[in-house]
Amino acid sequence: AQAEEPKYYVFEPSGAVSTLGIIYTLLMIGSFLYVGWLSKRRVASSDDYFTAGRSIGPLSNGLAMSSNYMSLATFLGFTALLWKMQYYVVALVLSFTGGFVLISIVLAPALRRWGKFTSMQFIGERFGQTAKVVAVICMIFLAQLYLIGQMKGVGNVFQVMFHWDYTTGLVVGGLVVTAYVTIGGMYGLSYNQTLQAIIMLIALYVPAVIILLKLGAGPASFFPPFGYGELVPQMNEVMASYFNPFLTVDGTVPMSFKFYFGVFFSIACGTMGLPHIAMRYFTAPSIRDAKISTLWGTFFIGLVFFTTFAIGFAAKLYTVNELNAQGLQIQAKEADLLIVVMSQALTPGWIAAMPVAGALAAGFSTIGGLLMVIGSGLGSDIYETINPKAEDKSKVKMGYIFTALGGLATIGLALNPPDFLLTSVIWAFVVAASTFTPVLILGIWWKGANKAGAISGLLVGGILSGILFFSKGKLGGFTLIDAGPIVHLITGIFTMSAAWFTIVVVSLLTGCEKNEKILREIDRIHGWQNYDSKRYSSNTFALVTAAFALVLMIWSALPDSTYAKKPEAPAAAESVKPAPAAESAPAEAPAEAPAPVVESAPAEAPAEAPAPVEPAPAAEQPAPASQPAAGQQ
Repeated sequence: AQAEEPKYYVFEPSGAVSTLGIIYTLLMIGSFLYVGWLSKRRVASSDDYFTAGRSIGPLSNGLAMSSNYMSLATFLGFTALLWKMQYYVVALVLSFTGGFVLISIVLAPALRRWGKFTSMQFIGERFGQTAKVVAVICMIFLAQLYLIGQMKGVGNVFQVMFHWDYTTGLVVGGLVVTAYVTIGGMYGLSYNQTLQAIIMLIALYVPAVIILLKLGAGPASFFPPFGYGELVPQMNEVMASYFNPFLTVDGTVPMSFKFYFGVFFSIACGTMGLPHIAMRYFTAPSIRDAKISTLWGTFFIGLVFFTTFAIGFAAKLYTVNELNAQGLQIQAKEADLLIVVMSQALTPGWIAAMPVAGALAAGFSTIGGLLMVIGSGLGSDIYETINPKAEDKSKVKMGYIFTALGGLATIGLALNPPDFLLTSVIWAFVVAASTFTPVLILGIWWKGANKAGAISGLLVGGILSGILFFSKGKLGGFTLIDAGPIVHLITGIFTMSAAWFTIVVVSLLTGCEKNEKILREIDRIHGWQNYDSKRYSSNTFALVTAAFALVLMIWSALPDSTYAKKPEAPAAAESVKPAPAAESAPAEAPAEAPAPVVESAPAEAPAEAPAPVEPAPAAEQPAPASQPAAGQQ
């Protein structure tokens, strides 16, 4: 029989959601631009423009850190990833939150004591101007990966709310955030990020409570990270494999311990290397304030991520019980809007429009932080290298120019975005872990690290992660899995370990750092009042870590037998559930398949058993079809 065309769900905002969403959006945009304009009056020097005069208090800085980190990819894309990958995302939640804890212990105090604008400036003073230039190049690549996902999300939200095409929504949204960041500098960015964090928390938390209650959860719903637990029995009925940590994509793709290790390694270590996160520490008035800011930031980040997990859990139930039961399947584009879809279906109109405001606040916040890093990296770090005698006003002017150019370049690159918001964002973490993290950690904690080692490590980590990104990880032992929006994060183990190993070996071969001024500065940033040449100078420590890095490189590159076989029992168990079968394999559904799904008849479920045979490729099939769906809308 000739297969019918699969029926895809296309989201259309209701009149209330559309109208209120537009009102919320316009109010936010006006507020952000006004704050940026007011903040411009406080910019009198490059220190004001790039670090807000180091005057942002702990609570405000903690809120700004959280909104800076919790991007639109978190707000929308994380829900979509939970819908697709299920239990695996628990590892992402723990990794994202754990990365902030590592920052507060390993990097934050030392970077704040160093007292510069960016982590690139630290690298420049610690390892020389050439190393700084290489670091800025890596930063631009990393920032663009991160920004593309954010810009795509902003374009999607504007497209849905204003009924524009994607390109128009992208350009308008991108120009708005570029304008207020360029005008207000770090002062405007910090105040706006604080406001955006509050908007995000309200816009996520309130709908989450109502959604969980409507789906059958009890009083625990008022704290969503606990409330979703009351829906576990329902999930066991429709998809028991959801809770199997070693299966993902509707229980059809196997996962291994190595994969989970790669997730934590890449995400947690990548968080430490993200330049727009490190930049927030330079805005704190003191070391104590920087530490307290980190505690606040970690709290808000944990609250948002675990609430998002609850919403993603609810989204899976909703798509199976409601949308799949109507014979409708979800594409990547609609998956990124699932929180808006559920809010419209299950909450009053004035609440249903909240996620629109929250999503835009999340996108604007992270885009602003990254544009600020680009502006400081090019307008301060590179311009200062080219023109060492440049006046302070010239640096501020260059900051304005390069921040604006960074925004325009990102808009252009986002015209052809990835299918899922988190795809490019996750790879930004891999690049950060492979470039900045090893250089920053060794530069702070080992005096032996020198210029040649740092430059070599940056090049090795940057080039390897770039090659693996453009090849989608499909090189050598990395052809283990192709299971959706996350290209294999085991590559992060390999690339970061390679960079670390390179820094240590090259530094030892070329002679460890001998500049006493730099060595004294390392003692100072750790809080020591006196200088001791033996402190943080152990080559044994460096060699042990290099040997461990070499072991990790070899282990990560070895093929994993987990992916050589397909799961049998779990896949069969899933086949008796009609809804997941329709969702897992839309491209290969037989002509008569939609009818049982619409009727939700359990007795006919075995007839659909062949559908889940090859779910992983099918899950990727809707991506090209998202364009026709957008055209229909």
